[in-house]
Parts: sequence; structure tokens; C-alpha cells
Amino acid sequence: MRNPGLACWKNSNGIGHIAVVRPEKGEPNKPRIAQAGGKNFKNGLVTDGFGTRSVSYFIYKG
Repeated sequence: MRNPGLACWKNSNGIGHIAVVRPEKGEPNKPRIAQAGGKNFKNGLVTDGFGTRSVSYFIYKG
């Protein structure tokens, strides 16, 4: 992936979570993210920020 995007989890019972998908980082099935919150990091796996939750991806293709 060359474009930035978002990884999102919607919590139907409250606050969800959003992280930035890092362009050109990681393998196709293991995207890398940067996030701020309870855990802060610049370059981690999606599972580092979301665990096993079902994540939706939104990619900018402008």
C-alpha cells in the first residue's frame, strides 16, 4: 500500500478506536499502524493496537 489510511473499530457499547495505517510498511496481510491512546507507538502491528477485534480499513486513493 502506498497511500495512508485508517484502521477503525466501532464499539457499539461506547468508545471505539482509530489508528493510522502506515503507507509502505509491513506485509500485505500484516499492515503496520501508528496510534496514540492507552498504548502509544509509531510502528506496530494492527493486533498491537486492536487485539483480535474486527477492524475496518479506509484507504485514501486520491
